[in-house]
Amino acid sequence: MNLKQLASIFSVISLLIVIVSGCGKKPEDNSGSSKTTGSVSLTESSISETNSSGTTGSQASNSDTTSKSGNITTTTAYKGNQGETWDDVKIDKTAGKITIWWPDTTDAKSIVYQLSLDFKKVYPNQKVDIVAKGPDMYTDLKAALAAKTQPDIVKLSHTYVAELARTNQVYELGQYGANSDKVKGKYIASTWEPILYQNKPYALPFDANVITFSYNKDILKKAGVNPPNTWQELISAGKAINSVKDQIDQFESAFTIPVAGDGIVGGWTAFTFCTYLWRLGGDVLSADGLKSTFNSDAGVQAMNMMLVETRANKLVKDDYYSTVEFLTGRVGFIEGGSWDIKDFVNPGRNADYGISLMPELKKGVPRYSGMGMYALSLVKNDKIKENAKYAYEFMRHLATDEKYQVNYCSKLWQLPTLKGGYDYPEYKSDLWQACRKQLELSKARPNSPAWAEIEKAIDGACSLVIRGTPAKSALDSAARVADKAIQKYV
Repeated sequence: MNLKQLASIFSVISLLIVIVSGCGKKPEDNSGSSKTTGSVSLTESSISETNSSGTTGSQASNSDTTSKSGNITTTTAYKGNQGETWDDVKIDKTAGKITIWWPDTTDAKSIVYQLSLDFKKVYPNQKVDIVAKGPDMYTDLKAALAAKTQPDIVKLSHTYVAELARTNQVYELGQYGANSDKVKGKYIASTWEPILYQNKPYALPFDANVITFSYNKDILKKAGVNPPNTWQELISAGKAINSVKDQIDQFESAFTIPVAGDGIVGGWTAFTFCTYLWRLGGDVLSADGLKSTFNSDAGVQAMNMMLVETRANKLVKDDYYSTVEFLTGRVGFIEGGSWDIKDFVNPGRNADYGISLMPELKKGVPRYSGMGMYALSLVKNDKIKENAKYAYEFMRHLATDEKYQVNYCSKLWQLPTLKGGYDYPEYKSDLWQACRKQLELSKARPNSPAWAEIEKAIDGACSLVIRGTPAKSALDSAARVADKAIQKYV
């Protein structure tokens, strides 16, 4: 996937309609939507809760070997899940608490609680607090940093990592071993890139989602076409679907793209444009991140394909993103996302659905898509620097143990970022495996502290093109705005 949430009034209304009808759509990068706010403290007072094996926390935590000298507890390595071991670390036993800010309380509690039991076997004096935060968590974090009340670990959209790294507010994780095979080597390669700043890791990937090319099997069968592999096949398939529209109950359109009555679906339209740009060999920014390049020839072609050709060939509605209609069996195909799988497997679904790789737009260029992702960062705190080394150890186990990740991701219909996560039964289906293949061929939005302003500029360009402005002119104007935003951070 981080991702800020990509939602507008349009998409919220669509979501409510889907919920009522038994179908739902999870906006890209919505793994951080908050269900409740407050603090769940996994300390001595709550350690007797029942864990997943049926034993109580007090029963599960009576098994570590320690030797004590003064205020220092030296632990032997504890053999954890998947053959992993805790690193030997000398801990000041008076130091005592790790605080995690997490954007989702209910499911976070179960996995972090279980990990805290293992952690206490090695570090019996440690306490773990999970603090649930709402959708403005990044703003809250900035305020906490200013007030010096920040947490030790924070789970945030990857889009914030670069700015936190640039301002020296999170730790570079290579110093703790993040580039090793037991950490970096476990991840799907595409998920590692978004957490880098100046080629160094400042977070550990956790849950992701990806834009997918999803299709209605029943409609494609009626039209006598297969899922398109190229842009030309997509246009042909769309025309074939239109030719049998009278055979489709309440037919809406062959295809749908993220536009709405006001022209765009905030953020989502810009992100979709990026996937077209990448599949044409272009990029959003220069390699050093200091200049916008989305107004290149590839960018112009991407804009025309997405917003002009689809309309000229009557494949899409002019001013409507037909997500609900797709999920109720009235649209042929959509660039939706992995979050739609919960609707694809719903026993009450209106059709059978499939997922394939994004269509190729230029021969020789990979069929890239866009990902959203949440990751765990280690927040700097000068008052308790000693806390960082065991906070990282806790974070490493949480982020690199497939069991914890699968437990969390499968509940929220998210994608594991660990390669081994797809060996679990929860992710063995064809739909999930198709998502994994697309995740491997995905890119994230640029690691730029100016991304929010760049995204807004691209959205503006899309809106202009929808209203008839030539793509080159609209993109050049957006690039000037974006470059000014980038310069503020140089």
